[in-house]
Amino acid sequence: MDRLSDLDYQMVSHMAVADSPATVTAMQEQVMIELKVRRIPFDFEGVDFIWNKNNPEFAITMNKLSFFAIAFEKYICQAMRDA
Repeated sequence: MDRLSDLDYQMVSHMAVADSPATVTAMQEQVMIELKVRRIPFDFEGVDFIWNKNNPEFAITMNKLSFFAIAFEKYICQAMRDA
């Protein structure tokens, strides 16, 4: 049996214990069929980049922080996988 990825292991571990590799494969396929990817409509038209007029430095700092959070999350996830 091929080594399960972390996500596959998590999905299978929440289900009944499988007797054979074929059962594990069937369980994985069943879980993946139920997955529905939805596109969330984001509309930022009309939203000012400096959304806090009373404290523009804070607004710009928070905007920067939100961009760094994405890269930091990717870094942490990769570090945890490699650990």
